[in-house]
Amino acid sequence: MEARPLSILLVEDNPADARLVKEVLRETGEPIALIHAERLSQAIGHLRQQRFSAILLDLRLPDSEGLATFTRAHAEAPDAPIVVLTGLHDEDLAVKALREGAQDYLVKGQVDGRLLHHAIRYAIERHRVEEALLATQARLQQVLTSSPAVLYATAITPHGFSPTWVSDNILRVVGYEAREATTPTWWIDHLHPEDRPRVEREVRRLLTDGRLSTEYRLRRKDGSYAWVQDDSRLLLDAAGKPVEVFGAWLDVAERRQAEEALRESEQRFRELADNVREVFFVADPETGQALYLSPAYEEVFGRSREHAYAERGHWLEAVHPEDRKRLLAEILATVRGAEPGSEVFRVVRPDGSVRWVRSRVSPVRDASGKVVRTVGIAEDVTELRRTQAQLVEAQKMEAIGRLAGGVAHDFNNLLTAITGHGELVLGALRAGEPLREDIEEMLKAAERAAALTKQLLAFSRRQVLEQRVVDLNALVADLEKLLRSLIGEDIELHTIPDEGLGAARADPAQLQQVILNLVVNARDAMPKGGTLTIETRNVELDTVSGSAHEPVKPGAYVMLAVSDSGAGMTEAVKTRVFEPFFTTKEVGRGTGLGLAMVYGVVRQSGGYVWVYSEPGTGTAFKIYLPRVDEQPVELAVRPSPAEPVGGTETVLLVEDEDVVRRLARIALAKRGYRVLEAANGAEALLLCEREQRPIEMLITDVVMPGMTGPELARQLASRRPQMKVLYVSGYPQGAMAQQGALPPGSAFLDKPFTLHALARKVRQMLDASVS
Repeated sequence: MEARPLSILLVEDNPADARLVKEVLRETGEPIALIHAERLSQAIGHLRQQRFSAILLDLRLPDSEGLATFTRAHAEAPDAPIVVLTGLHDEDLAVKALREGAQDYLVKGQVDGRLLHHAIRYAIERHRVEEALLATQARLQQVLTSSPAVLYATAITPHGFSPTWVSDNILRVVGYEAREATTPTWWIDHLHPEDRPRVEREVRRLLTDGRLSTEYRLRRKDGSYAWVQDDSRLLLDAAGKPVEVFGAWLDVAERRQAEEALRESEQRFRELADNVREVFFVADPETGQALYLSPAYEEVFGRSREHAYAERGHWLEAVHPEDRKRLLAEILATVRGAEPGSEVFRVVRPDGSVRWVRSRVSPVRDASGKVVRTVGIAEDVTELRRTQAQLVEAQKMEAIGRLAGGVAHDFNNLLTAITGHGELVLGALRAGEPLREDIEEMLKAAERAAALTKQLLAFSRRQVLEQRVVDLNALVADLEKLLRSLIGEDIELHTIPDEGLGAARADPAQLQQVILNLVVNARDAMPKGGTLTIETRNVELDTVSGSAHEPVKPGAYVMLAVSDSGAGMTEAVKTRVFEPFFTTKEVGRGTGLGLAMVYGVVRQSGGYVWVYSEPGTGTAFKIYLPRVDEQPVELAVRPSPAEPVGGTETVLLVEDEDVVRRLARIALAKRGYRVLEAANGAEALLLCEREQRPIEMLITDVVMPGMTGPELARQLASRRPQMKVLYVSGYPQGAMAQQGALPPGSAFLDKPFTLHALARKVRQMLDASVS
């Protein structure tokens, strides 16, 4: 391949010098394309049209003189090397041109072919090298400017370290110009005071180790500090003597902030994991190996985390055998893509205790969708399940109570009719007649049925309690003789009274019935004899002590415990023991209402009753009544009721139950009263409108369809303000008063009532000055 000819621009106004140059160049034998210009203006025209390999330039031309000639030519062709042609007396001028950028100069008259060719070639090559060097320097400067690292060089002198150079991008890192950062003490003066002792020690080790990598803070120009990572190397001369340190500072503020944020995040996670009761876990989806377990694992599962980490599947040892297969299937389904859900299983701890745990597992996938690990949370829900069970039990007892109260109400209406008609028949029979004994037995059965309804009302907490401050020790002492005869000779009775026992507020008669019911149950549980213990004690209850049973109101209580050494109960029996009509006795030996009555009386008194029992270990019923700081009151002896007398007043009788209304009308009419009867409130209002004579008393049922008894009484009060009102109902007065169904202080008569009781109550109210 032929070499391209050199293109030379000769700028010379002397024809003889121009011929000489041309001849000399021709003698070199190298292909040269030569263009000749006699004036600078001509040369500039050529320079603007093409590029030249070199320019031979005479500085003295007709249209330009001296150094200005070179300046103008160089400005037009900065990329072309220029060799100055000068006379012998103009060498000083040529030297000035060299300083301005000329590559060489030749003295006219001393030029031969070899020298001229060498000068041209030298000029071209040196110009190319200079351009390459400038390009390299430009690229290096660009790298230094755009690099995040600040490069520096420091000379090692007998007096220490002396900075010699630093890259310009130091301005971006610390706000100082490079010239400012190369003063002898700049670096040491800008070290953070807390970092200086450590960094000075590390720099001294640089002289022996040959390298240094450390982090420290440099003070910025605005007074703040930049964290930099300093990586430096020690340079040695040929003799192995340290001469220079070359290194780089990298601004690591963002990295350190990220690391600090990560540390804070990890710290928050550790604090969260260490202080919550739930277990956080991470596991390998393929092997089930636990990768992370929070500290709560040891509390819930009863095993150390190291034990779970030791081998895959170790954590499964704590899961109840009956729940393992189901739990593993759920986890596997989640890993395979099923919707994550919660799973409840049992954990058997090393001490044998069983805890209920609810867990939720979720898969973690990589960018391709592959499950790389499973994460989840597990919480101990044992107490929650117990509380839920207690709530369900309380709701069940409340529902049964409402049902029992409704049954008792309706049954009371029937008993009122049975008892009333029985009394009417009995009153019409003479002594000795055969039917009299049958009627008396019928009335006794009705009394027993009425007692059962009272027990139902006690369970539903709808009976009227005559509460007063009582001493449980005295109550038990009064009953002790009766109890010994009740339990028989095969059972030992022990009473353990607390000498400092506080008082409680309760209905003494109902409380005696509670004790009798518990003692009878204990007796029946010990058919072959045993031990019965009645104990009293002052106790303090809180939410913790009640957590195993039901929510309690914390405070001071008086406890009455009745314990036996009998057969005990299973867990299934204990959960139903207070339900009405539930009994484990054979048919004919119990109504199933005794413990229901106990539960109702205690709860209506503001207390709690808990049962403790295991098969073969006996049973203990513990009753807790709120302790009061008052003295017990002796119960006054009530006089026997006198035989009721009749009257001639007018009575308005309102009752929706036909049989009860007819019976009451007969009973009152037999005693001389004038009775107006109505089946509901609307009929009663119509009767009052039509009746011109005074009506001394209104006897009304409380709960009636359309209009209640109190609503009727309010409407009649404005028309007959002197009329007295007697309410009757199968629902207890106290319960209806609490529900707002009865005005405060209302006169009331419970169903079932006897005819004597009705007549006595009516006469008492009519004779009283105030209703």
